[in-house]
Amino acid sequence: MTLTQSLEKLESMTTQDGLLQHESNPNIEFKKLGIWPHSTCDNARALIVLSRLNILKENLAQIYLNYLQRAKRSDGWFNNYQRKGGVFIQDNPDHLQDCYGRTIWALSEFLSSQYPEELKKQAEQLLDTSLTKIPELHYIQSLAFTIIGLSKLPNEKQTNGIKKTNQKLTKELIITYNPEELKYCIARPAQAIILAGKAEKDKKTKKAGKKVLDSLIEKHFDKDSLFLPLVNPWGDEQPIEAGTMAEACMDAYKVFLEDKYLMAAKKTIDWFEGSNTKNKNILSTDGGVYDAIKKDGTINTNQGAESILAYLLAISSMNES
Repeated sequence: MTLTQSLEKLESMTTQDGLLQHESNPNIEFKKLGIWPHSTCDNARALIVLSRLNILKENLAQIYLNYLQRAKRSDGWFNNYQRKGGVFIQDNPDHLQDCYGRTIWALSEFLSSQYPEELKKQAEQLLDTSLTKIPELHYIQSLAFTIIGLSKLPNEKQTNGIKKTNQKLTKELIITYNPEELKYCIARPAQAIILAGKAEKDKKTKKAGKKVLDSLIEKHFDKDSLFLPLVNPWGDEQPIEAGTMAEACMDAYKVFLEDKYLMAAKKTIDWFEGSNTKNKNILSTDGGVYDAIKKDGTINTNQGAESILAYLLAISSMNES
């Protein structure tokens, strides 16, 4: 499967309203669940993917940006799920912190992209009016997503206020980090701390992030360097864990220039192609990515947005300069 095929698949899953959570004809299991068509988390991650690639998809970038704009709430948070017909689910703000963090990250990273200034201006305006909720964040992952975003802001956008905010968030993340509490995206906090240390030119912070990532690598790779992802409550191995680990390891490699991180990143990408405990390739021939390797060794054949985005984020992190 090529990057072009995956981008074509992503485009085929995108309507004028935004990126669909699941392919147009999800399997019967997901139909029964009544899955909502769109989510802010997916549209934000899709915007991050586009930000990293040399292939410009202005129509897609505009769609994803518009979705994030519509998702903005009057109280400063972002709604996540959108029903068919464009109606957003008005969720409890406490449930929206991860969604908020991913949005801040997406808007920040987009500002460093090669897209036209008109689009980046739209992203910057939305970002500037959305930073007021940062002091209310308290979940580990929402802190991590936001720290990654602020750390990836272009240098000219790194004001003293932004730097102080990022330093405060990073200290809070280091203090509250508890690997036992993490149920998904377990490598994000390590990635966030490393990137914050890089942005702040703080050796102590970088070292703290390195320690966290090293402990994860020790736990989630076997003696043959086979990646062993954290499984979900049903015992399934999911693409998001491999994708997240690959991104964290690639960012660590760029900061520390240690080959062990590059090797770990490549091994996690190999997980998608069958180098896993069940020897299952989860890349579909049409550019999509299957949702999980089940505990019994079979594949969940639904192709969700989260799965293809996990793969594209991992691949794009390898291609970043």
